[in-house]
Amino acid sequence: MSSDLSNTGSGNLFIQLRQNEVVAFSIRTISSDERQEPFNSGSIGLSNKQQYSFRNLVIAVFKKHSNWTDGELLIPFNVQLGILNASVYFRG
Repeated sequence: MSSDLSNTGSGNLFIQLRQNEVVAFSIRTISSDERQEPFNSGSIGLSNKQQYSFRNLVIAVFKKHSNWTDGELLIPFNVQLGILNASVYFRG
């Protein structure tokens, strides 16, 4: 997943959970055309520090909702002015 995040500055991470296990995940890249905003820093994807923060966010979500065994997570993310923005949506 690191190589995917290194090549995209925005997108959606989708995680499917069944019986307390990740059974599928994917990253859908959102191009600057779809976002209708210019690529502000000229960087191509998430930096190592941003990837670390993103990974910690996902781990924190799993820890906080450890009793949640089946469902789907949608995590849209983007980088604006060098700052990683992300939200988490649950569907059970």
